[in-house]
Amino acid sequence: METQCVSVIVPVYNAEKFLADTSKAILKQSYQNLEIIFIENGSTDQTWEICKELAANDDRVKIMHIEKRGVSAARNAGIEAASGDYIVFSDSDDFMQPHMIETMVHTMNERKAELVICGFRHMDSATGEEIETIYGLQHEFFGKEKYLHLDMMLRAQILHAVWNKLFLKETINKHQIRFRETMQIGEDLTFNLDYLDMVDAVFCLSEPLYDHYLRRSGSITSTFCPNYYPQQTFMLKRMYKSLSKVDPMPADGISYYESAYVDMMSTAISYLFYPQAGLKNKKAVYEQMNELRKDREYFRCAKSQWEKLSFKEKIIAQSLKNKCYGLIYPFYHWKHRDKR
Repeated sequence: METQCVSVIVPVYNAEKFLADTSKAILKQSYQNLEIIFIENGSTDQTWEICKELAANDDRVKIMHIEKRGVSAARNAGIEAASGDYIVFSDSDDFMQPHMIETMVHTMNERKAELVICGFRHMDSATGEEIETIYGLQHEFFGKEKYLHLDMMLRAQILHAVWNKLFLKETINKHQIRFRETMQIGEDLTFNLDYLDMVDAVFCLSEPLYDHYLRRSGSITSTFCPNYYPQQTFMLKRMYKSLSKVDPMPADGISYYESAYVDMMSTAISYLFYPQAGLKNKKAVYEQMNELRKDREYFRCAKSQWEKLSFKEKIIAQSLKNKCYGLIYPFYHWKHRDKR
């Protein structure tokens, strides 16, 4: 019997083109004891009207309106409003497989798990075609074992999002786990790591039960992230905190963290060349590179992973170390010329 209610939290913003289809996939779940919470987040299209229509047609639907403060604020509002035993998150333009929630609830009960993670598919929104399938690990983790294999879960890409997971609401509220509203990137992984620290039993399903649609608009606003560097360094420090819960830290975990840090710096430098960065000349770019150069952890990671670095990563590391910014500038300036 479906005695346990699942709260499905769906932030929505300017989602009139796809919200009807997304909501249909949730409402038609084989597991019917649902509370579906749509949090409208300052839309300028007909999204709110669609939300009201959904609520009028199905008493399992709850709708909320908040000022435009971002997806993290919307999810936090949904957590506060949720009355179910479990929590599932969905994006407003994605699709759940019809048996997703039933499978995950059954797994949580059968395995006495406190977190269930499933596989998913990346889909092309323009063509509807599958880009990539991310299979879960089909593995059970208990206690510190989850930290021993944390790098494996990170490499498998199953920890970076919240929409492929079933959470216990009691655990979320007991430990006041919330999304950091100042983050626009890495907030899902940070939330997941905060939750992971508070549970003992985790079960990963290999089956891809969620379709995540990638909208490849190619626009600057869809790729540029303001304050990328401080947000990513915060997220990486949070990752390191979890990885280091096993002493000594597994070599694979160290390698994953250090490689991720080096990759982060390459992206941070790339963002300096986007028009939205507001750096109007070479001098302004060099000043920001000088600030990034103060990150000693980056140089430690680059040195440790030197043999594994790409040629470009080695050039960046050496150029920053020696303040030879002129070696970096032509490459990125040329690369991003179409964004100007």
